[in-house]
Amino acid sequence: MSPRAAWRLEVLGFAPVFDYTRGKVDWRAAGLPTLGTGVHGRVLEEIDADAPTSRPDEPVREAVDHAIQQGWDMSIVINEDRIVQGRLRLDRVGSHPEGTVADHMDPGPATIRADVPLSEMRQRMTDHHLSSLIVSTPDGRLLGAIRNATPYIGSEPDA
Repeated sequence: MSPRAAWRLEVLGFAPVFDYTRGKVDWRAAGLPTLGTGVHGRVLEEIDADAPTSRPDEPVREAVDHAIQQGWDMSIVINEDRIVQGRLRLDRVGSHPEGTVADHMDPGPATIRADVPLSEMRQRMTDHHLSSLIVSTPDGRLLGAIRNATPYIGSEPDA
């Protein structure tokens, strides 16, 4: 039915029209806009899309400085397609950082989807004593991060 509906919308002058075959749940998890009931109170509403990012081959000193300038305690390591590769936790780098981001990052960090209810996200942050959570699409593309209103002191357990 959806290919016919897409074709009909194009005939009516709507463009561009896409036949999104993955479904509504995937659409919302990717942080794409929706209308109707049940769209409020989701992680998407609190994402900081400007969370600091770095590349694996970047000098770790530059990534640390950038994150500090933005007021964050971490940098999200991404590739050229913005796919999350890791997380660089500043408290684990040391006072004289040398090498690349890849030398210091935690590979494959836990992420959360944009459609998760805020209450569930806050509970997860409380239960695991997290100061931040990375938000990505189902295919791993970075959307941003969420920071806890009350940051925790010390290192975070893995989410």
